[in-house]
Amino acid sequence: MVLAEIKIKEKLKRLLMSNDSSFCILPWTGLHVFHTGHIAPCCRVRLPDLDPLFLKKATLLEQWNAPWLKELRLNILQGKKSSVCTECYQREASKERSFRQEHNHYFKSSFSLVHQTQADGSFNKMPICHLIFSPSSLCPLQCRMCIYRGLAVPPSESSVKNQSIESHRVEEVLSLLEKGPIERISFGGGEPFILPASFKVIETLKRLKHFDSVLIYNTSLCTLEYQDRSVLEDLRDFNNLIFYVSIDGIKEHFNYIREGHDWNLLEKNLETLREQLSHAQIKIAITVSLYNVFWLPE
Repeated sequence: MVLAEIKIKEKLKRLLMSNDSSFCILPWTGLHVFHTGHIAPCCRVRLPDLDPLFLKKATLLEQWNAPWLKELRLNILQGKKSSVCTECYQREASKERSFRQEHNHYFKSSFSLVHQTQADGSFNKMPICHLIFSPSSLCPLQCRMCIYRGLAVPPSESSVKNQSIESHRVEEVLSLLEKGPIERISFGGGEPFILPASFKVIETLKRLKHFDSVLIYNTSLCTLEYQDRSVLEDLRDFNNLIFYVSIDGIKEHFNYIREGHDWNLLEKNLETLREQLSHAQIKIAITVSLYNVFWLPE
């Protein structure tokens, strides 16, 4: 039964969508697929402990209606804050714009979806507006602040460093693309430029001619090639590209923090990116840590 008792009138709608509210549209429109098998509405949420067997067997839709996500939706509709969303609340308390606020702005036209929430918090559709796809932790670098540092082994061996999403989960993600264009698609990792599953998404988007989706890459730019193909050539037909490039220092300092990378190679790849995809937005993503906090002005 649809939540008939929660009749959100225009005045309440403005309240819930305001920056002063705990309302977030992402539990209805956002999907982050992790290489571990977990899903979440976004990449900022604190994931609860879940039964590994459930994660292995559950479909995306079954995880979409897991108890913790149903509770999150109900809390939002009742104006309650949830402990899994602490990061956004902390950012807002510091007068920063949060992930919640950004996506309420991006997807405000999807607000009416909340009326279709069931009494137990379940939502039996997946009208995804923002897909975040992190299919593997595989990365050729040994960045000093990375939680996987020290666990790297040759790619042929099984390890946390190169753990990848199961193939059936990739197929589920690809089937979501078949249902219609997704407004924003973010690629994470690991390093997305070397992940086969990321390229399967791009191939599917090209076949479907979904060239207006906003594609967002979080990348170290340690390579611009995958096997024998040019990464940038694969992306040339897409109209909306955003690259968040990990840069935490300059020159020798960069080389030290991003062990396995090289400042000169980064500069070369940045220039190639600007030349070949001149319409793309390029932004710097800085990870603040003890390794760079006193050098940030540089």
